[in-house]
Amino acid sequence: MWLFTRYGFFSVAVFRDLVVLRARKLLHLENLRRRFRSRIGRRRIAETKLKDYRWRLTLGMGAWLGLLAEIAGEQTWDNFKAEAAAYGAVDGDYLGLLDDLWAELVRYQNAPKTRVPALFDFELGDRKDVLAEDA
Repeated sequence: MWLFTRYGFFSVAVFRDLVVLRARKLLHLENLRRRFRSRIGRRRIAETKLKDYRWRLTLGMGAWLGLLAEIAGEQTWDNFKAEAAAYGAVDGDYLGLLDDLWAELVRYQNAPKTRVPALFDFELGDRKDVLAEDA
């Protein structure tokens, strides 16, 4: 799962009973650890130079679920990009990325519908493809 927050961007992966928060910027995991010290404690942020996401922090599933609930509970704003800028925990590159992502998602939303192959032909009977909105 990708998670964009006012603290930064995270790619979340689960391996058995561990949750790995992966980040492209160390600052983003440091922001999260600083804000949620009661849940994260002083867990080490590992640098993995040869991996796709360079920075990683590992949590148990219970700690992750509590952290995610707290992040959701903090939301009081109606404009995420403005909140990320006002909160001030991230750099200008992240704010620019949010703008670029917003524009790309508008383009995606407005693109003509395309046909995509069905993922599970056995569930669709004779249908070999399905409109993207049905997938």
